[in-house]
Amino acid sequence: MSVPAAVWWSQAISGEGAGDAAVVKDARQPAAEPIPKTEVPATRPAIPAAQKEQLVTAIELLGIVLLLGLTLLAVTIVVGWRMRRALSQPLPPAPRGDELWFLKKKSAGTAPDRDHKRPDAERN
Repeated sequence: MSVPAAVWWSQAISGEGAGDAAVVKDARQPAAEPIPKTEVPATRPAIPAAQKEQLVTAIELLGIVLLLGLTLLAVTIVVGWRMRRALSQPLPPAPRGDELWFLKKKSAGTAPDRDHKRPDAERN
């Protein structure tokens, strides 16, 4: 028994002919038998205490690593921002020194005497 497509479509939209299943089925195919329900346990199997402790420790370690990584990233961003700001400022003017400094004679206080003995030389 074939139902024209227009009739089937109008029945599908209006919900007529769906029957008790409240699901629109294709009229060209025979009705399938209902799938038997299997027993599904209502609760999950109990997790051993040692395994729970390992799971909690793993989640804590993952959180610590994540927190340290984000902290390192934030510190890097802040230090880089401050360094860029400091480097973008112009340098203070440099004092102009004597251009012929190498031609001047050394003063007496700056050069050590060659005849002078070191204090530790007497001990040897």
